[in-house]
Amino acid sequence: MCETSFNLSAVPESVGVARHRLRDVLRIAGVGLPEDRADSAELLVSELVTNALRHAAGEIGVEVAIGVAVLRVSVRDGSDRPPQLRVAGDLDTGGRGLALVEALASRHGWGPTEGGGKVVWFELPLAGPTGTGRAGATVAVAGAALWMVALVANALLWAADRRPQLRDPVVAA
Repeated sequence: MCETSFNLSAVPESVGVARHRLRDVLRIAGVGLPEDRADSAELLVSELVTNALRHAAGEIGVEVAIGVAVLRVSVRDGSDRPPQLRVAGDLDTGGRGLALVEALASRHGWGPTEGGGKVVWFELPLAGPTGTGRAGATVAVAGAALWMVALVANALLWAADRRPQLRDPVVAA
């Protein structure tokens, strides 16, 4: 598993920054998501960061975890209030974020964080086989290759003074 995280200021421009950083992480890690799935990931991170801006105060944390068969994106904010799915009317300017997450994500959820606040997350399947047998072996090899690419990308970013956090998959599990 490859993981990276970054923090965002509580300003509207952070929504666009989150989208671009997510796309950069996927590109650097060599994750070839189909275009529609990459667009969905960007849309969903935009919605979760927007919710954090609207309903919480302070810094926003984003974590991107790339596993063998799944992309998981988590957004942390300082509010203890649980996210609430709303039914937005045709003329409402908000209230669709969690409905989009529910419609597009393969899995999603939330939970409290240590020291207060919460984390809201979603998962999307990565492109490629997800089964067992020969296909499962292909996925395992692809996962190991992805981890090696992430380590090289981390070294390059470290040298360029752009240091994402990469965690050992054993520790992160």
